[in-house]
Amino acid sequence: MNPASTTSGKHFAPIVLWGVTLVGLTGIFLRFFGSGEPTHLTQIIPWGVWVATYIYFIGLSAGGFIVSSLAYGFGMERFARAGRLALLQAFVCLLVAMGVIFVDLGHPWRSLRLPWQANPTSVMAWLFYLYNIYFALVAVELYIAVWRPQRKELLRRLALVGLPLAVIVHGGVGAIFATVKAHPVWHSGLLPVLFVVSAVASGGALLTLLAFFFLKASSERDDLINSLARFSIAVLIVEAAMVGIDHLVASYGGIPERIAAYHLITAGPFPWVFWGGEVLIGFLIPLYLVCAARPGSAGQMALAAACIVAGTFAMRLNIVIPPLAHPAFPELPGAIHHMRWSASYLPSFTEWAVVLAAFSAVIWGILAGRRLFSFEGGSHAGEN
Repeated sequence: MNPASTTSGKHFAPIVLWGVTLVGLTGIFLRFFGSGEPTHLTQIIPWGVWVATYIYFIGLSAGGFIVSSLAYGFGMERFARAGRLALLQAFVCLLVAMGVIFVDLGHPWRSLRLPWQANPTSVMAWLFYLYNIYFALVAVELYIAVWRPQRKELLRRLALVGLPLAVIVHGGVGAIFATVKAHPVWHSGLLPVLFVVSAVASGGALLTLLAFFFLKASSERDDLINSLARFSIAVLIVEAAMVGIDHLVASYGGIPERIAAYHLITAGPFPWVFWGGEVLIGFLIPLYLVCAARPGSAGQMALAAACIVAGTFAMRLNIVIPPLAHPAFPELPGAIHHMRWSASYLPSFTEWAVVLAAFSAVIWGILAGRRLFSFEGGSHAGEN
């Protein structure tokens, strides 16, 4: 490889990251201080790309934590080297997810009333308390893994406690959708389970990608990347089977609302999000790359992981938006002639800019963790 091209690449990446960050900060500024409508959401489609981004990062957090629990709680040595990185992924992605949903709220500061005004029968209220417990557990476990690694038994117990908590937290996010009876596509007991399975696949894939970029190159690192990528693919196959079964059941049942929503996903205004993003990039390409990979091909495995991470974002868009785009009362958009009652939705610049802010925040968070401590398993902060 040409040394000059490597050096230019090292300088180009920070410039891109700073550029994306500035665009993202512009979006956040416009959201809170700009004039006019910051989003293109309507009365019919009240959840858009921000909600999709929120559940996307919650899944990456839960998936990373579940992998760390397999290493620390169940002694899976092949994942042990990525334990710290997995916990950092869980911590950073959780913070970013909470930030995105905070931006999405119409009156975000009212969320501060939840501790004493929560409805005990609300799934969202219970999820609020679970988030706080989950956040505290991830933070404590990350602290012990980095600065108190000799406390192996305590770390093991926390991992065992945290594993079902992570499953409940992300399953609870799926339950928020599943309990919306007005939208038959969401109203299914399968959805919370699908959220958890998808979280493990995408979280494991992101961890594979982070291990490729942030762990020192060695045969051990390549073995880790190979194990993580194959683990993610195995879970991804289960996820694809669940999605396929759900589509087949919906088609066989012939429920008009579900059929219409699935038609919007597969043949609506943006079919490439499903066929190109979710199916091709998110499943077929990584499946081929992993199956065709030769021993030690860490770069090919990392590329497969990147495809899974990208395809999962497309899946989150399809989960949130198309079911809303088919309103419960199809005559409603024609009865009220106003842009706020439209059944079509395309995110605004501000919405996409905030999404870019979320992605850049995750990268900055991982880089900050790299400065604070070693990902390689050293016992002291700042070790390289």
